[in-house]
Amino acid sequence: MHKRMQLQKEEQCKKLNNKGFSLLEVLIAVIILSIVSIPIIRSFATVAKTNANAKILLRATDCAENMMENIEYQTLEELKVRYDISDQNTITLDDASGKYYFTIKDPADLPVTLPTGYYMTISADPTLYPNANALNIADVKSMSTSDSAVYEMSPLYDAGIYEDFDRWNLEANDDQPMLYQRVNKEYFKKNLTRTVEVVIDKKGTATDETGAEVDLVTVNLNIRYYFKAKSLYQDYLPNAQKEYVENTRELYNNLTTKIPFSGVFIFYQPRYLATASGNNDNIVINNPDNVNVNVLIAAQRGADDASYKTQYFNAVTGPNITIVENPGGVLADADGAVTLFTNLSSGAPYSSLPNGEGIIKDGEVLCNLTYQNPAGTAKVKGKDALKILDGRDLDGKALIAENTKNRIYKVKVTVWDNNGNRFVELDGTKLE
Repeated sequence: MHKRMQLQKEEQCKKLNNKGFSLLEVLIAVIILSIVSIPIIRSFATVAKTNANAKILLRATDCAENMMENIEYQTLEELKVRYDISDQNTITLDDASGKYYFTIKDPADLPVTLPTGYYMTISADPTLYPNANALNIADVKSMSTSDSAVYEMSPLYDAGIYEDFDRWNLEANDDQPMLYQRVNKEYFKKNLTRTVEVVIDKKGTATDETGAEVDLVTVNLNIRYYFKAKSLYQDYLPNAQKEYVENTRELYNNLTTKIPFSGVFIFYQPRYLATASGNNDNIVINNPDNVNVNVLIAAQRGADDASYKTQYFNAVTGPNITIVENPGGVLADADGAVTLFTNLSSGAPYSSLPNGEGIIKDGEVLCNLTYQNPAGTAKVKGKDALKILDGRDLDGKALIAENTKNRIYKVKVTVWDNNGNRFVELDGTKLE
């Protein structure tokens, strides 16, 4: 009995183990697998295509950004010369609008190589800035203490001078009150005349490392204050204390470096109250050896007595500039050795009148100019002796007319594919 039951169980197991899948079950499984696999395969293709497009976009954007940076340092005329060499590039100028169009397909002319089938176009429009592009450029070198004398006056510089005069007045009044009248510090602030003198002294010549001859020059500066007011019955100061002279300071020398001397930069603080009272600032550039030099005289934003600033720029209270050279000597430039740059004009074109009559704007004297020899006798007209400009005087020899038409322009850089589809586009403004 036991044996029979065991044989029956073995027979049933054999029947179960031999049972397989039906054809219908197999077909259903294949269909399910196909439905699941197709999106997966398609997603792999999409990811691969997206990665490829991203790489192209990254390279095209990098190329466009680099081109924008390159354009920033070039005029349109320079761009035309740069890209008109290759036969693969085309450059056109729309005479009616004044716009330039560049098509660049030569890989050698691109800062980053674009993928095959892509190219770049550049459009440049200077017509949006007609006023700016009509102006010439002032030929002023960069300021560097290695080749230039630089002086920047502190806005607090005068305060100590006024205190000195106030103290001297107090001492004089205490000592002899019947002779010396007591006034306050503001009185001296208004009645002191200030003179800033720069002396350019040629010490000789030397040969630099390249074998070129270099003028050996020292530049010194001193500042003087003079008090000339006097009442009818009393004085304010003893004669010995009516003038204050600062110790001479050396601004520059190239005796050791032998670097060619280039310029003088004077940044001074206007005294609005003093000049409104008729005590003009005097600025003297003493260049008896006729050293060729650019001189920039710039008034800073004076903080004290700002309410008098308008009067500082009017016809009565213009500052005085004196250029001292030696017309009888040998001048390297027939127009004088000094090229003067200044912001002492109030912002409009000005011209130079005969010596001592001033620089005018709309009939108003803004800056009195004197040009003389060291003896102070032989004088010539300022315009004949100096090249004077404020960035707008088109007659100044120090203004360059070359490459000024397109100094500022709107620029657009675009990357295209061969089907004419725009891929990347950047725009900006190029400013020299």
